[in-house]
Amino acid sequence: MARLPVMAGNWKMNTTPNEGAKLALDLKNRLSGHEGVEVIIAPPLTHLSQVGEQISESRIKLASQNMSDKDSGA
Repeated sequence: MARLPVMAGNWKMNTTPNEGAKLALDLKNRLSGHEGVEVIIAPPLTHLSQVGEQISESRIKLASQNMSDKDSGA
């Protein structure tokens, strides 16, 4: 079985939980019908539940990231 290329995005501490959920839904909709790549998103810890709900029943995989003491950004 051939391995698919991987496209992953780490959001650092950017977006609010609601913005993250919207971004995940937008990504899910844009990827509909596209095959041939494994997609992984890693939003902030505070977004995991909402983002997970938005990408359920899609091929997007959800990952987590390290914690940060910053309010925003890397």
